[in-house]
Amino acid sequence: AKYTRGKLGLKVLLLIPMMIPAVIIGLNWKMIFFSKGPLNAFLSSLGLSPQPWLSTPFGNPFFVLFCLAVLDIWQWTPFITIAVISGIESVPKDLYEAASLDGASEMQILRHVVLPMIKGIIVIILLLRVIDSLKIFDTIYTLTFGGPGIVTTTFPFQIYKTGFTLTSAHPDCGYASLMALILLAISSCIAMIIMKFLRIEKLIWE
Repeated sequence: AKYTRGKLGLKVLLLIPMMIPAVIIGLNWKMIFFSKGPLNAFLSSLGLSPQPWLSTPFGNPFFVLFCLAVLDIWQWTPFITIAVISGIESVPKDLYEAASLDGASEMQILRHVVLPMIKGIIVIILLLRVIDSLKIFDTIYTLTFGGPGIVTTTFPFQIYKTGFTLTSAHPDCGYASLMALILLAISSCIAMIIMKFLRIEKLIWE
């Protein structure tokens, strides 16, 4: 019972990055990547040169994209890990035993037993990540504001700039609405394709 409670508590802790609002996450990581922030202070303590992580609008695109990748990995990796581990734990032990009796190696068990059983979970995770990447806005707004240049300008952020800001002389809400509908259509098509794939896989296994 103590093991179960501890395991549940660990899962809750790992899910904290998913529970924090994206704006708060973006602001906190912006402080970390700030030119005089803790990350550059740590590099200086090691005798290394501080880096212009988020120097927009004329910063290094590589550094900016690296910062966004680190933030995304920090936020999503715990959730993906928990989902995959839960899927592996749900695989019946009889299948492992039967495969072992048939002389299957660990790699063969992973490839022919575990992966087919958790394929649905992997596809759902892929669906969530694709849809999330299409609608990312908060972290872009707080960290880079689309810069340097248009390197980190995502579809939703472009919609925001087009319809709700004065970056251009005349904000165009109509055009922004059209872009939003296109984004909705793209997301829906991707979701339908992945869900159709899931149904086909289910029919095959049945």
